[in-house]
Amino acid sequence: MRIGWDIDGVLANFDRSAAEVLKAVSGRNLLPPDFDEHTSPTWHWPQHFGYSESEVKALWDAIAIDPDFWANLEEVSGMDTLRCRWRTLLAAGHDMVFATARLGKDPLIQTKYWLHKHGCSYANVTITKEKGQFCTDYFVDAYIDDRLQNIQDVVRKSPATRAYLLNRLHNAAPIGSGYIRVPTIEEFLRLEGI
Repeated sequence: MRIGWDIDGVLANFDRSAAEVLKAVSGRNLLPPDFDEHTSPTWHWPQHFGYSESEVKALWDAIAIDPDFWANLEEVSGMDTLRCRWRTLLAAGHDMVFATARLGKDPLIQTKYWLHKHGCSYANVTITKEKGQFCTDYFVDAYIDDRLQNIQDVVRKSPATRAYLLNRLHNAAPIGSGYIRVPTIEEFLRLEGI
């Protein structure tokens, strides 16, 4: 089976690291103390909490020039379970492919480094915003993402792929069909029988 993975919000905690950069570049902290990938109320959380468009641009500009931002993200909570299973999944003949829309300085190298550092020594990574086309091109059997628009793209463009939306506060509204909503990565793997 070929399993497709989004990275940020599914495996890596982008929100927590981005929040630290945002506070540094803006010089202010408008975020709640418990802010992380589970508490982001919307996809565009900086604007939601009152940061200006120029501050958001400064955030992305800082990420774009950082040679280590993507390589040093923390794991999302619950990732430790998956980290223990990478070898088992590969040994069982499952192929894993990763799709991410990361930008900036060497995002492919940083992403492969991050995956290796977190226990996945084989990393077939594609940098793309087109998750549906990615699933079609790589003949992905099952794909998991935390962004609803990405899952809807997979449903439209790759109907042979079983699409899973990882529950997050920012995607809580039940919109559309053709995908399965799961609370954890473990549940995704259980439903896939692996």
